Amino acid sequence: MGGFFGLVARRPAARRLDAIVLFVLTVVVREAFVLSSPGGVRGVFGYDGSVYYAAADSLLQGRLPYRDFTLLHPPGMMLALTPFAAFGRLAGDHAGFMLANAAFVALAGVNAALVHAVLRRVGTPRWAALLGGVFYAAWFGAVQAEVNERLEPLGSFLLLLGAFLLVGEHGRTPRRLPLAGAVLGAAVCVKVWYVVPAVLVLLAAALATRRLQGALRLAAGAVAAAVVLVGVFFVAAPTAMWRMIVTDQVGRRDAGPRGARWGEAVTTVSRLHVSRDSRELLLVVTAVLGLAMVALAARTTFGRVVSAVLAAQLVVLFVTPTYFFFYSGYVAPAAALLVGTAAGATSATGTVRRLGAVVPALVTVGAVAVTAGVFVDGTFHISRRFPAGPLADRAATVRCVVADSPAALIQLNVLSRGLRNGCPNWVDVSGRSYDVDRSGLGRRRSPLWQREIRDYLRSGQAALVIRGKTGLSRETRDAIRRWPVLARHGTVTIYRTP
Repeated sequence: MGGFFGLVARRPAARRLDAIVLFVLTVVVREAFVLSSPGGVRGVFGYDGSVYYAAADSLLQGRLPYRDFTLLHPPGMMLALTPFAAFGRLAGDHAGFMLANAAFVALAGVNAALVHAVLRRVGTPRWAALLGGVFYAAWFGAVQAEVNERLEPLGSFLLLLGAFLLVGEHGRTPRRLPLAGAVLGAAVCVKVWYVVPAVLVLLAAALATRRLQGALRLAAGAVAAAVVLVGVFFVAAPTAMWRMIVTDQVGRRDAGPRGARWGEAVTTVSRLHVSRDSRELLLVVTAVLGLAMVALAARTTFGRVVSAVLAAQLVVLFVTPTYFFFYSGYVAPAAALLVGTAAGATSATGTVRRLGAVVPALVTVGAVAVTAGVFVDGTFHISRRFPAGPLADRAATVRCVVADSPAALIQLNVLSRGLRNGCPNWVDVSGRSYDVDRSGLGRRRSPLWQREIRDYLRSGQAALVIRGKTGLSRETRDAIRRWPVLARHGTVTIYRTP
């Protein structure tokens, strides 16, 4: 045995072919959902991705997160998007945003290939490693998190890359240890939840080195990454940064599913349009098959580490106050590695060998079936239409356009221009209600929030509202509707502010 978790099987041509197949499969599955959505690749891809992009564009303009605008996550995602925001300043905000979406779908393909590469490096048979990669490519939990620019595909990439650097015959080399530590530390700088899998992997690697020097190299790499990625922003606004990243997240209202509904959401069983009893039965079957895979994977050190990581991540998802559909992507790498490790389980008894083949195969087939069912059903729309063309010309005549979502500014190609003009931009509008505008009443019932959001929308020369979740009360909506109309197309209206 060499390195952290074992030897690598050397068949470069086969590995390259497998990686290409998995990459293409992953991209095709995700792009199929994008292209089948009403907005296609040019539509509005939700709220979060536009916030991260607007944060990157704001940074290019010299505005710092936490000090100058709200950002409820570490700065890693913002930094990753700065090249795309820079491109958007030249080619148009919307072009930069679409390129970023495409890049993150491609990153998902890299993740699937990394699942396969990690499994092969620990000696997993080729077919079993492919099974793990196919699970990642096709499981809807990963798909729904990786159809645009979100935290999960980037965090998964760094976690898988860190594991790849640690496993195999080169896993203990002095050069690899600090680099792997830095990569895992960078994952935590994308989303604080990644501290759980990162620490577990680092501890396992440190124990495997059996030398204090090796553990120190790993820790030094992780700390160095954190200092480089976070240091400047923390020095500029230490209190605000801690509050937004940690306190605001922990202090959110408890609005997530619990019990069986939580399990259905995490496993994506909830996406199936079947009876409640059928979903609960499928959840029980999934849990039994999952425990069987854990038992099979536990025959190896790597399998035990993967099982521990997956269990810890599930605990994180369970205790978090809120739950959004794309959170399943957080556990996708560990789940895929568990599938491949269980599939490669070997024993002197034929029964275990057969279980090692059948159980993970059933899980993967089930994952593919759920994803296919959601696609055929047509209920998952990642993007919606936005009438940018008819509205963009009118918006271009206004110095400062303010919106309740950066997505509207990106669609109209006024984000970068507004930042250059010094226009007000909260970046994460809804995020303010978790931070400086928190009231504990909920947005619609909070007088503080209604006053703040009205003042913000009036702070430019034109404004538009495109999100229901912004939480405008009926009185606030009625007041906005009385403003003069600058342009209107379909359900989208740009108002002149009074």
